[in-house]
Amino acid sequence: MSNTLSYISKTSFTATMEGELKKINLGKFLVNANSWGTESPDSKVKNSALAKVERKKESITKLGYLGDASLLVDRDASSEAEGAVVYKVSEKLKCELQGVYDEYAIEGFEEVGTLLKIKGKWQIINSLESIEAIRRQREFDKMEKGNLQIGNMFKVDEYKAHLKTVDAENNGMRTRGHGIQ
Repeated sequence: MSNTLSYISKTSFTATMEGELKKINLGKFLVNANSWGTESPDSKVKNSALAKVERKKESITKLGYLGDASLLVDRDASSEAEGAVVYKVSEKLKCELQGVYDEYAIEGFEEVGTLLKIKGKWQIINSLESIEAIRRQREFDKMEKGNLQIGNMFKVDEYKAHLKTVDAENNGMRTRGHGIQ
């Protein structure tokens, strides 16, 4: 059983991806299965949570916004979305899961980019090399301020030398995927 269930919210905002304006729906928290505890399968707490999930699915269907959803950020608010992975909303999520998903399902979602606010505007960056360059610069900045240590490295020059070696061994920039936290 999963720990957290979330849903595709009607709440959305826009971001630019490859020169096009795209609508992104927020994936909001619905219920935490850990709160069900070790109670019996027919406990009031579990039944209440399951009823909440069913009501949300019915609400999503009734409101009808799921058909237009194409991109998703698994965050409760756009103010929390900086650096988040942007996922493609699949037909499975729309139809089979009825807009409700757990942390295991999201692992199978297609990642389309990383959401960043650049010069006050939301951008979806899908180049892994660009994302890695931004991630590294943020790490360098934190290290310079004394707010980050990676492994045994806490000096920027030492970390840059390490990355140069890793990149050389990789025959190019080693990337760590989408998302910057």
